[in-house]
Amino acid sequence: MRSGSGLATSSGTVVLGSANSGTSGSSGSLLLSTGSATSGDSGTIEFTSGSASTGSSGGITMSVGANAEGDGGAATIGAWSCVPKK
Repeated sequence: MRSGSGLATSSGTVVLGSANSGTSGSSGSLLLSTGSATSGDSGTIEFTSGSASTGSSGGITMSVGANAEGDGGAATIGAWSCVPKK
């Protein structure tokens, strides 16, 4: 999924998200995942901003929403270690 290119003007924006909840429910989750692999490599998830010739390149932002009644959610980035089989 990607926006159209802009040869003489800006390219479009791609928005991926869930809708707001009703008055007494939860909004939907957004999950990006790759499949597992038995004997090969599993897939990669990349977040990459484009380069810019004359302006600033795009940033990458991760944020957690505020909560009026308690703690907000956690933002976690982690990497699993790889232990070779013997």
